[in-house]
Amino acid sequence: MAQSYVTYNQDIADILNRNCISCHQSGGIAPFSLETFQDASQKSFWIEHVTSNRIMPPFPIDGSGQCQTFKDVKWLTQNELSLISDWTNSGAQEGSGTAPEPPTNIDPVLPEIDAVIGMNQTYMPSSSNRQDDYRCFLLDNPEGLDKYITGFRVSPGNTRIAHHAILFALQSEADEILAQELDDQDPGYGYTCFGGAMVNASIIAGWAPGTGATLFPDGTGVKALGKRKYILQMHYNLRSGPGQSDRSIVELDLEDQVAEKIQMSFLGASSGYTIPGGQDNASLEIPYQFRGELKLWGVYPHMHLYGKSISIKKKDPSLDNACMAQVDRWNFNWQRAYFYETPFKIKAGEEFSIKCGFDTRNAPGDVKLGHGTDDEMCIMGVYYQWRTATGVDEYSGAGSHESNNWLMDEVRRQSVW
Repeated sequence: MAQSYVTYNQDIADILNRNCISCHQSGGIAPFSLETFQDASQKSFWIEHVTSNRIMPPFPIDGSGQCQTFKDVKWLTQNELSLISDWTNSGAQEGSGTAPEPPTNIDPVLPEIDAVIGMNQTYMPSSSNRQDDYRCFLLDNPEGLDKYITGFRVSPGNTRIAHHAILFALQSEADEILAQELDDQDPGYGYTCFGGAMVNASIIAGWAPGTGATLFPDGTGVKALGKRKYILQMHYNLRSGPGQSDRSIVELDLEDQVAEKIQMSFLGASSGYTIPGGQDNASLEIPYQFRGELKLWGVYPHMHLYGKSISIKKKDPSLDNACMAQVDRWNFNWQRAYFYETPFKIKAGEEFSIKCGFDTRNAPGDVKLGHGTDDEMCIMGVYYQWRTATGVDEYSGAGSHESNNWLMDEVRRQSVW
């Protein structure tokens, strides 16, 4: 008689291989492996719980297709969720036959590696009085890159403690001098930098567990800014214990020219507002209206520890692409860029807003927006191209987080609680 129940070999192993093994493998960042039936069956109720509540896979943005479609989606379908639930509730059986082998090459691959920049020393994270260590390192740029980054791969030296990495491009010679002063003033290699680079710098690359190589959309690239140094921010999570060191590198795929010159900038708020404490869904909404036209290639949501949800939507729901991105279950530990399958335009005059929800019930009081651990943010990074109201295409290099970048000057905004 044909098998009529859900089994690991026939149904579940493939789902885990495609969505979970990049982290849940021997020696990976996850605290346990899911590479075998024995591994998965022992964790079946946990798997069912975190997948049904969309805690895992760690793809916080809505990947259902109801609010845009994104590249490299890790989003379980309702059928896959049902299979996991049925498997768990029927005893998590192995079944007949042989399970598909876990993938051996789980990361995307850069077409070419044209430059490698990285830490020139080994760093031992500090665990004194905290579980997380945020550290910034100035990276030498001996090649004086004046090209376009079309892809990158951040390779942490120790995935047991590396929780995320962000590569920043410095905006000016003065910013490079300031970063060097911060480095010189802080004992040891690098300097403490929770929240950002602590100087005027822009994000051009990043990594989180399971990310692998990141490829910008075909034909696009982000400008590498000349001969200045770069800043690599590492977030070390020390739950696995002290005494572990790291030395990370970044590989870059470069082109002299690209058809579409994109850049990254930030909309939203990182200062100037206070969120009421003691609320399970405090909200901040920031409306925008551009004077020119924006072509949107991707987004990078960012909040801190009290964050609950974040979205970017047009005011008129009947307009094309009214919902641009929606995160219903924000998780500070899982942050990444999301690129659209098809880029689209926000036309001049169209109104939209960024809206953030916060759970401040465990806060000691009101929470201000800022860069500290106990502060908050309501930020939506955007990968974009800009056309002014007079029809001129603008490209001025990467935008800046800390300097309230030039894109902000092209919009009208006010905050609404």
